[in-house]
Amino acid sequence: MFTVAGAYGFSDLPRGPNVDPARLAAQVASGVGFLGAGAIMRQGPGIRGLTTAATIWLAAAIGVTCGAGAYPAVAVSTVVVLLVLVGMRLVKPLIARYSVIQTVIELDYRRGHGTLGPVLRAINGLQTRLEHFEIDDDDEGVADGLRHVSLYLNVHSIDDVYAAADELRGRPEISSVRGLTPGRRAA
Repeated sequence: MFTVAGAYGFSDLPRGPNVDPARLAAQVASGVGFLGAGAIMRQGPGIRGLTTAATIWLAAAIGVTCGAGAYPAVAVSTVVVLLVLVGMRLVKPLIARYSVIQTVIELDYRRGHGTLGPVLRAINGLQTRLEHFEIDDDDEGVADGLRHVSLYLNVHSIDDVYAAADELRGRPEISSVRGLTPGRRAA
């Protein structure tokens, strides 16, 4: 849109060595891009405001193109933008339903109680996928030493992580359970 406005718009302005109407569209694009960057915020592991920033930039592009007199391009772009934005709002719940959250459950327990098997069965009983796990024994060679286990999971709902952590906290040999959510990705 900015290219259409800069290259083909403003035909009524005289062009000369110091007059280039294409600069108008370029300056609006960079200025509004700066405003859009201010709408993007990092929140925990995710980023918010990308759609808002893109919509601000598109509104500026449509405005410049309209001012340049390219009305057919404005009409087509407006329809496409509205279809995409409304479509994204309708599809967002479906995407959230099928997205996967990568999370880690860390637990510390005393060895010698047969804990690892029931822990893995409890995790597999939920709607999760165990990617891998790491075991770190603090007291090598001591039968009832402390063991630290990190379970790396893919879950559809963070509530599954809380349910698993609550179930694990009920075991007497487990001294601590922590659920961490490092990031989110679409499956």
